[in-house]
Amino acid sequence: MEIQHYRDKKAYTISFPAELTKKNARDAEFDIQPILANIEATTIILDFNETQFIDSSGIGLVILIYKRLKERDGDVYACCLNTENAELFEMTRLIDIIRVFPSEQAALETL
Repeated sequence: MEIQHYRDKKAYTISFPAELTKKNARDAEFDIQPILANIEATTIILDFNETQFIDSSGIGLVILIYKRLKERDGDVYACCLNTENAELFEMTRLIDIIRVFPSEQAALETL
């Protein structure tokens, strides 16, 4: 699985695939660890535009990213959550620690 990522002037965006599950969360973590270790950005935007389904392993990956950024006093934003994934963020209370935006552009406009 390949994670798409790129740096904007204000933030670093990571785009996830159609599913973020036990089957691919470990590979995604492997891809993301070097990004987290080497970026200078203090804000990461998690783009779920293509993501239709997230399971507990995917939530674990989101929390890992959050913890790594918080260690550097950074922020994690999420964008483009579908209805089911937005409900998952609410049920797991991720919305209490990660700001959620309807689009990447909306997230960037707050920086």
